[in-house]
Amino acid sequence: LTAALETASSRKATVIGKPSRFMFECIASQFDLDPARSLMIGDRLETDILFGSNCGLATVLTLTGVSTLEEALTYRDSQEQQQKDCAPDYVV
Repeated sequence: LTAALETASSRKATVIGKPSRFMFECIASQFDLDPARSLMIGDRLETDILFGSNCGLATVLTLTGVSTLEEALTYRDSQEQQQKDCAPDYVV
């Protein structure tokens, strides 16, 4: 859908949702947040945890939703940086 809109409008889309940094940069500037003192908590490795990683936040995966502990451990032990970026710092 994004590609179709970009083609039709002859403009490049700006992605503002997770895992893009754009949303955090807006929030951080509005509320003077320090990434080193902030925490991203979520239940999806590829969106919530990657978002936190992209923004320099510590991350917590909750096992109440989509992603599993097994997936988190697989990503943590992966040789691929793309998967390592989705590995949480903590799991609850």
